Amino acid sequence: ATAGVAAPRTAADATSLGTPHDRFETPTFARSPAAFDATRAECDVLVTGAGAIETSTFSKYEVRGEHARRFLDYVLASKLPRVERVTLAPMLSDDGALAADLTCKCFGANHYWLVGSGYMQDMHMRYLAAAARRYAAATPGVDVERGDVLVDCAHA
Repeated sequence: ATAGVAAPRTAADATSLGTPHDRFETPTFARSPAAFDATRAECDVLVTGAGAIETSTFSKYEVRGEHARRFLDYVLASKLPRVERVTLAPMLSDDGALAADLTCKCFGANHYWLVGSGYMQDMHMRYLAAAARRYAAATPGVDVERGDVLVDCAHA
């Protein structure tokens, strides 16, 4: 927050800071300092309050079980998030090509939620189910299901 200005507590507060001109960002592929304050305000609201996302058009999968983390380490090409964190998680095909761009949320030890492109849902599920079958042959204890909804409340 700017000196003498209280940090926003809601999304409405975050968008009401400054004049409309202050909130305008010139589109660019470079890093844009004009977006930093607004982005910081939105992140602060999510970290200290609550956030919701409408996901009806996204593919969603819940991965849980004794070896869920090890299974996701097997199919995703990213560092898995810590508990109550989210990360981008590319999924690789058997030959190492990009199969899907997913987002991964960790609810707790061996409990994850994956979100991806809605029109790719059937392909994602086929790949995850096949990978789970291959992986379960060596390490049982992974369950992959389609998920439904996420409301994330940091301090609810």
